Amino acid sequence: MLKCEFGIISSYGCQVESQEVPATEDQLIFQGLHRMGNGNDDVKVLYFIQCTMPRLPRNINVTFKNIEELIVTHSKLEIITKLDLQQFENLKLLSLCGNDLEDLPGDLFEYTRKLENVHFNDNKLKFIGSNLLDGLQELKFVDFKDNVNIECYFDLYLDIDDPSRVSFHDLKERIRRDCKPLLDVSENLEGEGSKIPQNLKQGGQAQGFRYQQRYVDP
Repeated sequence: MLKCEFGIISSYGCQVESQEVPATEDQLIFQGLHRMGNGNDDVKVLYFIQCTMPRLPRNINVTFKNIEELIVTHSKLEIITKLDLQQFENLKLLSLCGNDLEDLPGDLFEYTRKLENVHFNDNKLKFIGSNLLDGLQELKFVDFKDNVNIECYFDLYLDIDDPSRVSFHDLKERIRRDCKPLLDVSENLEGEGSKIPQNLKQGGQAQGFRYQQRYVDP
């Protein structure tokens, strides 16, 4: 059971603060008092702040069916996949800043094509699938500042002289150039008939394949 507060965030929303959030298959119970005249179906924003949740539960939509903004900040999130986000088909804003994310799969947004704003700033990102942003026709803002291998952002409307601000084309190019998943490296090497170098192996297994296994969902 998660204690929460309901009220206006950017729209009517639910805030969960400083709690341990289990990645359970059972229905999460959110305990809090709605504002008069509102109920779970009115909740558009879900906000987790300073929680402990290494992975996002996949059953949130059982309680909140109409989430448009998901914010998980400073909550020790370590991994995120397309199946974690599949439950939010109307998602327009995703903010996962201030967590422990190191890599993002290229198909992360396969089920969330309505996204307009995406925030991954202040994580530990090293590896990102090169097709991460493909197909997001409504995208207006993407923030990758303060990460390991990428520190820039794209803003469709803001026009300022900021070296961290890049065009959408340049952002995708930096992802492709600087955040290439190790899996891609090993695949390319094998495709050329070459052996995977020893410096890419640990315990007899290529790091690239460990990256792939990290996104094999149970």
